[in-house]
Amino acid sequence: MDEEYAMEDPTPLLDSASDFAYYPGVQNDAAAKDFLDRFPLPVVISALQTKAGVPGLENTLVACLERIFKTKYGASLIPQYMVCLLLRPVLIEAAGLLAKSKEGFYWV
Repeated sequence: MDEEYAMEDPTPLLDSASDFAYYPGVQNDAAAKDFLDRFPLPVVISALQTKAGVPGLENTLVACLERIFKTKYGASLIPQYMVCLLLRPVLIEAAGLLAKSKEGFYWV
């Protein structure tokens, strides 16, 4: 994930995700939007990728995302973000096949 989405201290994310994930009852669109306004999906995904050593982070974020995607608002974001996540490995592989020459980039 891009460095702009990296978090040095994931504690605020972990605390908020825990509150959201384990809130008794159903979470609504407004709650999902509020959470994602504070912690956009790229931030959450970056934390999953880079902060695996933080105890409880992965399970809490996954539980939080499950609840977010169960809302209409969260479900509406799936097409937008899943395309990016699915294409990311393909784009990284393609970039690895490029080499730099004096004339510019070329396929290896």
